[in-house]
Amino acid sequence: MEKLSSSAKLFTFLQVLYDLTDEEHPKTREELEEALLPFGITLNRKTFYNYIETLQSVGIDIHRKKTDHFRYYVASRHFDFAESKLLIDAVQSSNFINKEKSEALIEKISKLNSLYQAANLKRKLYMSERSKSLTKNIYQNVDVIFEAIVKNKKISFRYFDFYLDVNHQKKKRFRKDGKQYVASPYSLVWAQDNYYVVSYFPEHEGLSNFRIDRMDHIVILDEKRVNVDVASGVANFNISRYSQNIFSMFSGKTQTIVLKCDNDLLSAAIDRFGFHASMKRVSDDCFVVEAAVQVSPTFYAWLFQFHEKVQLLSPVDAVNGYKEYLDKVSQMYR
Repeated sequence: MEKLSSSAKLFTFLQVLYDLTDEEHPKTREELEEALLPFGITLNRKTFYNYIETLQSVGIDIHRKKTDHFRYYVASRHFDFAESKLLIDAVQSSNFINKEKSEALIEKISKLNSLYQAANLKRKLYMSERSKSLTKNIYQNVDVIFEAIVKNKKISFRYFDFYLDVNHQKKKRFRKDGKQYVASPYSLVWAQDNYYVVSYFPEHEGLSNFRIDRMDHIVILDEKRVNVDVASGVANFNISRYSQNIFSMFSGKTQTIVLKCDNDLLSAAIDRFGFHASMKRVSDDCFVVEAAVQVSPTFYAWLFQFHEKVQLLSPVDAVNGYKEYLDKVSQMYR
């Protein structure tokens, strides 16, 4: 085995500490020295303590615990166990990352912790394939779109849906007969467990939201993007406010709606419209909320789940649209 430099030995010692120790699994000096033997590293007592002091001096949080012997462990990391669990849960539940990519990403996140903690993170891992994307190039799509946004450039791409063929197999079908879409990308938004790019596509009115896992063959063009204020028709366009106002990223006409809600739906209203949305108490039984939303069938579906507990009061065309929506659903069961 090739002889390691002093720097390589110190780095290997740090890696062993990261992998084999945590607060519940501290190691003695002897145990750590034994763990270094497979790497061709032998330490004497003085070098061991020098390594500990050197790592502590550059901010590595190494603690010493007195039990039957002095034991050492890494006390804090860039991501602690709970934070890593949150990241893994997010990856596990996200629809836009396919199963293979999810497993690889979860493996990387797990390595931010000790081997013992990593095993616990993955022990009860459950990943449903029901809603996982089949797109394998999601990372590449995100990289290309983000680069286009940074460079202020348009993109071209193909956009697809799925259909069942005569053998009942699920197949891709490209929209517009496979012709390229050309759009100005402005922001990447994660909503309703899917990843979207908010864009201006001239064949649609206003802004459009394309699912990144349904995009294929994305190319950055030389042409500059259309300014977002021009595309949206809104001066000083706010992407955060836009994301909050849309429902499931299906575009529709943005309108200020007024809802009358039972008081027990206050939490649901805050979740949907945000804590700072205008909400006023009407009585002991109900309140009204006023918010700008993109009125679409998805918005109507959100209303429908609350039945008689929510009444859409205005504007008139949104109320009429909701009545038509309800009539169409009702007609199916007559």
